[in-house]
Amino acid sequence: MLKSLIFFASILFCVNLHSQDELIESLGTAPAIQIQERDVKVQKSSFNAFSLKVHGKSSDVEKDLVKYFSSRYKAEFKKNKGNQEALGVTMSDVINETVTLILLFDEKDGMVTADVVVDLGGKALDSNFNSSAADRIESLLKTFAKEHYNGLYQSVISDQEKNFSKEEKNMSKAVKEGEGLVKSKEQRTADMAKAEKEITDALAKIEQLKADIEKAKTDVSNLEGEIEKNIKDQETQKSVVEKEQQQLNKLKAAAEGLKK
Repeated sequence: MLKSLIFFASILFCVNLHSQDELIESLGTAPAIQIQERDVKVQKSSFNAFSLKVHGKSSDVEKDLVKYFSSRYKAEFKKNKGNQEALGVTMSDVINETVTLILLFDEKDGMVTADVVVDLGGKALDSNFNSSAADRIESLLKTFAKEHYNGLYQSVISDQEKNFSKEEKNMSKAVKEGEGLVKSKEQRTADMAKAEKEITDALAKIEQLKADIEKAKTDVSNLEGEIEKNIKDQETQKSVVEKEQQQLNKLKAAAEGLKK
C-alpha cells in the first residue's frame, strides 16, 4: 500500500513539474489578452458570452473571477450545475438594469476559458444589443486578466526564485562534493604511487636477498671444500709428524747407545 502511494505521489509530482515547466515556457512572452463573444450552453439554453482565455488552473481562475465581481458589485455567487451564478447584480457602471451573472469555466492544455454571461432576464448582453455595455464588460475582463497575470507572474517568479536558490545550493554542494572527490582521487593516486614504490623496493630487496642467499650458498660450498682439504692436509701433516717423530726417536736411541 505504501509503495503504491509513493508511486502515485511520484507520478503526480512529475506531472505537476512538467505542467509548471510548460507554464513557465508559455509565460516567456507577454500574453495577448483578447475578449471574444460566442454562444454557450447554460441549462440547455444558448446564451451569448464574453469569452476570455488565460493561463492557469480552472479552480484558481474561477475563485479569482468570482472574487473580482463580488468585490466590485457585491455579487453573491452560488454554484448551479457546475457554473457560478449571481442573481440581482447591480452593475451601474456597465448597464442600468439588474442582471444575473453566469460564469462558466473550462480548462485545456494549461489554458482556462472563462465565459461570462450577462443575463438581462432571458436575453444575454451582446455587442449588437448594447455595444457600449459590451465594451465595458470587455474592459472589465481585460482588467481582470491583467490582475490575474500580475498575480500569476508574481507566483511563478517567486517559485522560480525559490527553485533557483535551491538549485544554486545544490550546485554549490555538487561543486564541493566534486572538489572533495578530486582531493580523494589525488590522495588515492598518491597512496597508490607510494604502494607501487614500496612494492618495487620490496621486490628489489627480495632480489638482493636471493643474490645474498646464492652467494652464501657458494661461500658455504667453498668453505666445505676448504674444510675437506684442511682435513686431508691435517692427515698428511700428521703422517709427516709421526714419521719425523719416529726418526727422532730412532736417532735419540742411537745416541743413547753410544753412551754405553
